[in-house]
Amino acid sequence: MGRILEVKALVNTLLGEYSEFDDVLIDLKLDPTALELRTPHFIIEDNDKEKRRREILLDVLRKRPNSNGDYRSEPVIDTKKSQPAMTINQAILIIQTNERARQGRKLARSKYDQKLSEERKQHQKKEESESLIDEAAVKIQKVFRGYYWRKRVAREKQEEAKFIGMSTEEPKQTKKKAKDVSVEDSSPTIEYEETREVKIVNAENLGRAKRKIKQADNKRELEEQRVRLRAKILEDEGPHMMEEMHDALMEQILLYRQEGDGGIPSFPSEAEGGSKAFMQNIMNATEEQKKLLQEQKQQANQPKPKGNQKAPPKPKPKPPTKGKEGPVEEEPKFKDESKFIANIANILKSFVEKWRDRYSSLDFDQKYDPLLLRKELMEGDSGIEEEIRKKVDKQIREELENIRMQLESENPPKRETKPGKPQPTKPEKEPVKVPNSEAFFSELASLGIINKVPPKKLDSYIGENRLIGSILEWEEPSIFQIRNFCKEIVLYMSTPNVHKLAPLLRSVMFYGHKGTGKTSLVHSIAHELGALFFDLSPAITQNINTEQSETTTMIAKIFRVAKEMQPAIIYIDDFDTVIKGKGKGKTKPNMKRFRKPLVTQMKALAPEDRILIVGSMDEPWDADPALFDEFFDKMVYTTLPDYASYRMIWKAFIEERIGKPLREDFDLHTLAHIATNYTVSNIKLICDSVLNERRLKKIIERPIELEEFISPLSKIDPIYKQDDLKMKQFTQKLPLKYRKKTKEDKDKEKQELEAKLAESKPTNNRRR
Repeated sequence: MGRILEVKALVNTLLGEYSEFDDVLIDLKLDPTALELRTPHFIIEDNDKEKRRREILLDVLRKRPNSNGDYRSEPVIDTKKSQPAMTINQAILIIQTNERARQGRKLARSKYDQKLSEERKQHQKKEESESLIDEAAVKIQKVFRGYYWRKRVAREKQEEAKFIGMSTEEPKQTKKKAKDVSVEDSSPTIEYEETREVKIVNAENLGRAKRKIKQADNKRELEEQRVRLRAKILEDEGPHMMEEMHDALMEQILLYRQEGDGGIPSFPSEAEGGSKAFMQNIMNATEEQKKLLQEQKQQANQPKPKGNQKAPPKPKPKPPTKGKEGPVEEEPKFKDESKFIANIANILKSFVEKWRDRYSSLDFDQKYDPLLLRKELMEGDSGIEEEIRKKVDKQIREELENIRMQLESENPPKRETKPGKPQPTKPEKEPVKVPNSEAFFSELASLGIINKVPPKKLDSYIGENRLIGSILEWEEPSIFQIRNFCKEIVLYMSTPNVHKLAPLLRSVMFYGHKGTGKTSLVHSIAHELGALFFDLSPAITQNINTEQSETTTMIAKIFRVAKEMQPAIIYIDDFDTVIKGKGKGKTKPNMKRFRKPLVTQMKALAPEDRILIVGSMDEPWDADPALFDEFFDKMVYTTLPDYASYRMIWKAFIEERIGKPLREDFDLHTLAHIATNYTVSNIKLICDSVLNERRLKKIIERPIELEEFISPLSKIDPIYKQDDLKMKQFTQKLPLKYRKKTKEDKDKEKQELEAKLAESKPTNNRRR
């Protein structure tokens, strides 16, 4: 995963963001889906347990009151601005609806009164029949007592016959066999009746679930065997291994004393490497002695100069003659060396050595290998050998200390130093108690800053790849490219090792028109990562901690909780309120108090901190562009869909509502053309309103038609051309690292390259 991100960063450096590869696909004869990134399943599965635990905790904390005694409520969204003016037809429809409702209420009241009268009559009949209940009870008692005494008399009769040896009862074994046979004969029928009602919703998911259950059983068996085998090795082979290590170390220490001055060698501490470092030092010392002996032998074998004869001078390198070229210069090495290739090579080597002859991709019942398990337990930093070595090192240190004390007692020093006056010890300061991060988590959850995210996947952000993007030279990224970029974020945040070594990414900004799926993308990223989600949007934090000092403290708490519960995503909607320009966005809330503490905490993030700050803007021109470089590493323009994407979106939303595939003769072509410049949220709203529950009940009798969607679509305002043009102009003003390369950018680079080549030609001619 890390290597994929490295290569992608290199491609972005050379070709710019959101490069088109349709010509490469044609040359390699590949399908466009070959460019689609796949999110590994382990990212979701490994964090699933922790994610569910956090969700349960959030549900509990939401029910508790905050410090003011108030219960948390959802932010109220003002929808008055988005409601259009009421027309005459709509007013008439409301009046008609109210009148019909009044008539319906009157009719319902009369029917309710009629029902009450019928219930009263039934109640009277019930009171009259209460006397019959006692008679029924007496009859039931009679029947039960008769049954009970008949069974009792029959049992006593059987016991008496058995006592006198005249019993006609069958043996118990015969009865049991007959019962087993009857059960076996009836079991297939029962099993068929039980399994007949089972419905398989998705065969692929069912097969995967079975494999995961088997995998969990095998893993549990492996862990149990690991514990048993470890205990057995420590019990059977541990003492012998400890004795061998101890004897080898003591032998080296004795040799050291014999070859040296008889003193006691210094044994490294555990932090310095212990016996490993000690043996390495001895090996280095012996190698140095061998080198010295070889040099002495070489000097002895060299012939000595006779008389006043001087030693021959060393040959000097000749300078290059005129007209000939000098020494050939080495090719410059590539500066950005990969941080993952060495690791990939080690993993490949390990796979070839360990798993190539053992691993089978088709054997889902494959269990652990005892030899590999034993090798894993013995070797490594946490292996049995390392554990025994530490015990032996501790024992050696104690023995060396005892020998040192014994030598000092036999040879005491001649002069004794007078003990100085003991200096008064300063009282130790009590450590400052830092509040636990769980307390901060509870506080932020009660304020509504920590939220659960809806279970959305990035594949729900529907859109097609542009097959002729390099020919048409699109200036905006496609939905397919935006989705792939979000999957790159998931890969980047997936593991600590990838996050530490991959190209740095601290913050991302999504900007575009309302309803283009910015917040939905952030939710999908958080869901696929299983990340902790902080929401600092103005709708939630506008009236919380309004003072600058309180805001700074709150941001510090958020980042502390995020560092301890990684991965984490900090989301801020309407980010232009935080970096608002002068005289812009006067109608929006002022959130500038977040600016300084956010920058401070972002600069303090280490490569190990899997924390991502994500913002979104509907009106990015209200923000101060001078602050973009300080806050954002990447900026993503969530564009409107193209024709192919509109077809996919309409088809997916309609099929989601009707619960079955859309018929082939439905006119998606016209619907996709009509919906141009409409956002995805508009299309989703229309599908939900047209295909309501009442309409779905009549879907078989009256199939859906194109005309049903045209009327609601005409009542919603699209994204007008002047607004779309304004967004595109803003995008073109951004630095090149935040946007896609346009035709003008490529022509400019080409001219600059030609100018450099033209400048280099005269200098080459002068050298000749």
